[in-house]
Amino acid sequence: MTSASTCATCSRNASTATAGDELTTEVDRLRAKIGERRREGSIDPGYARQLDAAAAGLAAART
Repeated sequence: MTSASTCATCSRNASTATAGDELTTEVDRLRAKIGERRREGSIDPGYARQLDAAAAGLAAART
């Protein structure tokens, strides 16, 4: 493997890591919003648990 190929691979991996970090950040934000809505009574606690589990599944699916 040439150094140019190695750099391209590193760059691709860095982009994937950045996208993964962005997804994690957005999922964390979504989960916080779900918790906020549950606490204020806007959504049923059972439904909030379902939404939270689905959001957690989004983050887990990226790995």
